[in-house]
Amino acid sequence: MRIPEPIDSSKTPFEPLILLVPPALLGTHEDTIGDPNDPQWIPKGRKESGFSEIDLSRGWDGSPIAVAAFAVCRENEIIKSDIYPDIYRVLSANGGMGVLDTLEYGDLGILDGHHRVKMAAESTTQRLKYVPVQLIPFLYDASVVLDTWHNDDCVWTAEQVFECFKTTNKFADAKRTKFGIRGTDSVIRRILDTQPHLRIPLENLI
Repeated sequence: MRIPEPIDSSKTPFEPLILLVPPALLGTHEDTIGDPNDPQWIPKGRKESGFSEIDLSRGWDGSPIAVAAFAVCRENEIIKSDIYPDIYRVLSANGGMGVLDTLEYGDLGILDGHHRVKMAAESTTQRLKYVPVQLIPFLYDASVVLDTWHNDDCVWTAEQVFECFKTTNKFADAKRTKFGIRGTDSVIRRILDTQPHLRIPLENLI
């Protein structure tokens, strides 16, 4: 028998901060194998393409891209960080939402949503000028946790993740990182399961 969860069990201990940003400026730490213009392309060892269910033809309907702000780190310790505090301050003063197109590549990097960003940036059928992202307070809030899907328990450090943000074609091995959010009930869930659902018309993104 499955017991229903409390209605607020997946709430995060931080308010969502949402930005519209150009997808090509988002750093990445996971490889997206395949061609976004051929969403049926299926890599060896998988049942379906990571692009197979993505449809941006009518705009955005789903969770925002989860991103973290780049920081200079030593393993999991922040040495220097200007990006997160600046964006946090501006968004907090603007009701938690804004548009940012003055980023340098990798100032924000993807924690979850690599395939949707690649589709938005490179699709020949519907390329987007902006994608919605949610700024996740990785390293700033203890509720954001980094683990791994692998059985070897080798968890990447923030320093390794951020290095990929700023270096094109530098990736973690598949399924190496597993980001999660510890909810108000202390249960750790995927970031995707803790995010708001956004509906943005296409005309606002192109």
